This record gives sequence, structure tokens and C-alpha cells, in this order.
Amino acid sequence: MVEIVTEDATFKGHDGHEMELYVARPDSGKHPAIIVIHEVFGLNENIRDITRRFAREGYTVFAPNLYSRKKDVLNEKNLEEGMKAFLSLSPERRGDKEAIAEATSSLSENSRKAVEIVFSGRGLLEDEMTRDLLALYAHANSSEHVLRDSIGATGFCLGGGMAFEFACASPLKSVFVFYGRNPSLIDKISGMTASYFAVYAGEDPGIDAGLPDLAAAMFRLKKNFGMKMYAGVLHGFFNDTRQSFNKEAAEDAWKLALHHFGSTLGR
Repeated sequence: MVEIVTEDATFKGHDGHEMELYVARPDSGKHPAIIVIHEVFGLNENIRDITRRFAREGYTVFAPNLYSRKKDVLNEKNLEEGMKAFLSLSPERRGDKEAIAEATSSLSENSRKAVEIVFSGRGLLEDEMTRDLLALYAHANSSEHVLRDSIGATGFCLGGGMAFEFACASPLKSVFVFYGRNPSLIDKISGMTASYFAVYAGEDPGIDAGLPDLAAAMFRLKKNFGMKMYAGVLHGFFNDTRQSFNKEAAEDAWKLALHHFGSTLGR
């Protein structure tokens, strides 16, 4: 473990908008970088803690708030309320706009807006987040604390899917996905040059349903990839602030992540 420094910083998004950024890094020198992409609840203390953990392993780590443009609506309180209502729907009804409207009708206006943006407007949100991540890549690659062109990414839940999308659109060297969904178009993988590894929860049908197609595409396109599934655990098993946390799976996944980044980025 190394001594680290942290700071709340900013970077310019794809359109010049000032985006919030949490940075943790060893206290001296240049190092490979990891971009940590938050789950649906945003840049909260759990994500900051993970950022510091990677930094203590010898990486310069950047954790953006990809909700910076809409932070009055997309904040942890509104998202917690909205997610609780959304998840009260059965899986087959979560794509039904009328069902979502009914389930969220008693929430505050901003909590309803948060659900609309994150779920009903997910495609537009993810397109914008991908462009902002590309801007962050350029920001990180120009940092005096980063070994140029030695950048990887990781993400959780929504952020896991975004890490995958990001890898398909950028020169990332390495990506490690925690229970993220497939890219919106599976053949986007053809553009991925990063070494890919992902961990999945055995009790996560919405994500796991896409894994056969993902594996087939990886083999067809001859990509460098690996996957591991943890039987009997729930989506979100790495988050030690939630009931879904599974200590054994989380500890094993952390070792795999460190090995993956160590073998692809170095330290």
C-alpha cells in the first residue's frame, strides 16, 4: 500500500460543461490510471472509497460525476426514492411507461424526473455519458500524474455497462466490469482494443440473459476477454453499504480486478 492524496476537482465535458471529479493518487510520481464509473446512485461515498482503494494500489484514479449537468435532479436522495419505486415493479413491467408512471406517482417531482431520465431516457443519457468519458480520457491522459496511454476503466451496475460502452469507443488498454449490461449494439465490441474481464451475479437475470450473446460475440471477434459468475449472489454484491453485499464474492472480485489491471496496465 502507498500513501495517497485526494482532491475534488473538475474536468471539461464533451461540450465544455464543468464536470465534477474525485481524484485519488499516490503522493508522488506518474502512474497508470483507472477511471471509476459510478453505479446508478451517482458519485457517492461508496464510489469514493473504491477510488481510494485503487489509488492505494498504485494507480492515479479518476471518478467522475456523470450526472453533473443534472445534479439537482440526479442526486442520491432522488435516485434512492426513484429506484425503490421502480424496483417494486415486476421485471416484465419495467419497460412499460404507464406502469412506471403509476409506480412513481406518489414521489416528489424530482424523484419522478430522476426515474424518467435514468430509465425512460436511458439511451440519451448513456450517449452523453460516453462522450463525457471520452473527454475525461483526454483529461487523464494529459495529467502530470498519469503514464500516458496507460489507462483503464471499471464500473458498477449502470457504470459497468458504461465502462463497456466506453471501452468500445476509446483506446482504453483495460476494462473490468462489475455486473454491467452489454453494449446497446453487441457488434460495438468490434471496436474494442481493451483487455476485458467481467464479474457477474448468479441471481441477476436481467444482466445474465445477455451473457450468451456476449460470449459468442467475443469469440467471433477474437477479443481478449474473461468472465466469472458468482452463483447464488445478487446484483450489487460488491457494494458493502447495501443488503446485496456478499463478502466472499466481493473479496474474490477485488483480487481479480487487481490482477487484471496489474497484468494489463502495470503499476
